[in-house]
Amino acid sequence: MKRFLIGLFSLNLLFSGCSKDTESQIIGKWQLRQVTYLDKEERSDSSFFNFHLNVFKIQTVIQKENYSINSWGTYNINNDSLFINLKQIDDLNNLSSYPIYGWHTLSKKYKINELNASKLILSCNDTIYHFRKF
Repeated sequence: MKRFLIGLFSLNLLFSGCSKDTESQIIGKWQLRQVTYLDKEERSDSSFFNFHLNVFKIQTVIQKENYSINSWGTYNINNDSLFINLKQIDDLNNLSSYPIYGWHTLSKKYKINELNASKLILSCNDTIYHFRKF
């Protein structure tokens, strides 16, 4: 019984450590490099996801039109899922008109496929988002 309780406690520490590790690894600025759809791929270098202490910021520089899209919100991580909630409705119109995001509501759920010190890969439905640490 004692071994069982020690094993259970060890597993609990292991899983809680992984969640905290994911949260600490995602903090920072991530540059979107590629979006993979079922039938095509698109390259990108002017879109950024920023994570810091449950605050999220999305930035996109539109060079041809000389302006940027900035939206703020919150995020949380639960196991391998990333939940982002935007707080500004006005910017949602800009984000939904920028097709690379596929963002049509104020909330979005991603699956974290890979996360390390230099790479973040997220998926949502059939779309995969490839980021590098900036």
